[in-house]
Amino acid sequence: MRIADILRSKGSSVATVNPTATLADLIGELAKHNVGALPVVDEDGQLVGIVSERDVVRQLHAHGPDVM
Repeated sequence: MRIADILRSKGSSVATVNPTATLADLIGELAKHNVGALPVVDEDGQLVGIVSERDVVRQLHAHGPDVM
């Protein structure tokens, strides 16, 4: 099996998040799309990064629930 085969079965839509989204927004989008990471795309559609569940967990560990 090739990656192209997997992508063909998943479809071509890509969920993204805006850099101004809150952590709560991010968690909601991760859950909504059943994914573990989302590309961060600015208002011009340019990729500026990626954020993952691991990033969320590390922020919660470092800053506690107030990070929400």
